[in-house]
Amino acid sequence: MTTDSPLLHERFAAVAAAHPDAPSVTCGDRTLTYAELRRRVERRAAWLRSLGAGPEQIIGVHLDRGIEAVVSMLAVVEAGAAYLPLPLDYPEARLTLMAGQCAVRLVLSSADGPDTPFTDPVRTLLVEDEPAEPAGPSAASAAPRPHPDNLAYVVYTSGSTGTPKGVGVTHRGAVNLVDPRQTYVDFGPGESFLQLAPLAFDVAAFEIWGALASGGRLVVAAPSYQAIEELPDLLVRERITTALITTTLFHVLWDARPDAFDSVRRLIVGGSVMSMDRARAFTARHAARGADHLLINGYGPSEATTCVSAHAMGPIPDDETNPPLGTPLDGVTLRLLDEHGREVGPGGEGQIHTGGVAVTRGYLGRPGATSLRFLPDPYADEPGARMYATGDRGRMRADGLIEYLGRFDDQVKVRGHRVELGEVEAAVNSHPDVRDACVVLVREDSGAERLVAHLVPAGPLGEPGRRASLAAHLARLLPEYMRPGGYVEHDVLPRGLHGKVDREALVRLGHAPATPDGEHNEPASWVESAMAEVWSELLGVAQVSRDDDFFQLGGDSLLAVKAVMRAEDHGLPLTLTLVLTRPVLGDLCAELEKRLADGPGPGRGPHTG
Repeated sequence: MTTDSPLLHERFAAVAAAHPDAPSVTCGDRTLTYAELRRRVERRAAWLRSLGAGPEQIIGVHLDRGIEAVVSMLAVVEAGAAYLPLPLDYPEARLTLMAGQCAVRLVLSSADGPDTPFTDPVRTLLVEDEPAEPAGPSAASAAPRPHPDNLAYVVYTSGSTGTPKGVGVTHRGAVNLVDPRQTYVDFGPGESFLQLAPLAFDVAAFEIWGALASGGRLVVAAPSYQAIEELPDLLVRERITTALITTTLFHVLWDARPDAFDSVRRLIVGGSVMSMDRARAFTARHAARGADHLLINGYGPSEATTCVSAHAMGPIPDDETNPPLGTPLDGVTLRLLDEHGREVGPGGEGQIHTGGVAVTRGYLGRPGATSLRFLPDPYADEPGARMYATGDRGRMRADGLIEYLGRFDDQVKVRGHRVELGEVEAAVNSHPDVRDACVVLVREDSGAERLVAHLVPAGPLGEPGRRASLAAHLARLLPEYMRPGGYVEHDVLPRGLHGKVDREALVRLGHAPATPDGEHNEPASWVESAMAEVWSELLGVAQVSRDDDFFQLGGDSLLAVKAVMRAEDHGLPLTLTLVLTRPVLGDLCAELEKRLADGPGPGRGPHTG
């Protein structure tokens, strides 16, 4: 078994044998060596094999971020199967759909977490029940060795027709992403990779396998939104050297704690267009320190194994407003093609296509959807090679690099997550009180971005309980990041000449969400007034009531971080945990007033500085 194996678990086994005493994974105050992690993975893999796990089988992992989740995902792959992350906070209907589409028969879960929604023929295995000596064949030699083109894991993306799609990632593609020959980051012993991404997000695979298939250390952030609040201190304390984060999170953290990145030698940022002002500030700070730090603009879809190109941001020209996508990774191609499939020259625009070993299996169980995006690659030397049509618009620069210009369709990014507006619209339209709906992404001047549902109601949504009913309905169908943060009622939706809803007209309208199902209650203290002002500025809401919920008004965890920063200007001891646990303005401010009264500390009155 060598470190150049085309299989993920064999790479892990090789580095574990070579560096048994090196730290492999850290979570909180716990650290496992490679030898300890290897033993745990082998035992769990043997258990799974005894239950029939093997190549092309998909096993669910219904665990929160942490050591048990890492052990479980490695064990599934060690057993020859593929893992499917099943997030604890996803609606039951979505989890059931995902497991059904992937023909999942085994799900790894924990007694500490919520009950799984699965019934026969799906069997839920609690990691606490793992036997010391599984019955049946347990030796690695008893299981067939997977082929590099077998599935390693599955990640889900939003679906334009209302149904999410599972992307099948192979060992070959995943190994190429984290192979030490790649130069976009440093792989190997001595590196510490941050594991912050939700496990269902394709970035998590880069984090986990980037560390553990090369001998690095994986540092797992807290298994909750609390991780964002703790992240600056975690980066410094654990001396994280490699991190891949969303553009939005980079902007928020840079504004709050630029020093938090001082140990991060390779910071990959992706998901949306980067702020050039912040990028210049990052590069200037580390150049002044004489540090070997790179800010990297990363690009790639789930369908091409997370990352297909990278651009290291050096000195940035004053007139550059849009960073290029950079050069493709080794083993990957990146082309800009016109509508006839011809390569575009300098100054030309077209659709971005990617090929090579990064191209995934496609959408599991969806041959029609797969054939629309996964196309024969006429530029490849290998017979049967395919390329993925990303749907992204690009422009070819004079230096041969591609600039991202936007989308050809209705797909958007919300906090780094891909969202097909059609899927959200299908969920909204499934409510009996909605006759027609169109969902758009609105970006406020404050930097806030949220989905807004424009509705033609079957009845007045302003009646008591109607908006709450719609919100509850969507919570049963969609993950939190896909739910609208505002609603606007219309008698009829604006349409163009061909009868299609005019999304741009709706974006220009903006929105002013009202207090759900109730009258406006004015803030009753200086603390409430100050927080209402903060919320109004951040969320683009003209009027904030004591009864308003931060998240129902369109807030999210990253905007909550900004709220914490702005509350400091008013002398208020706000924390992210407080926003997350007490999102209603009146309740939140009651706790703030209690903390101010208990003192000591700043903030005993309105900020006057």
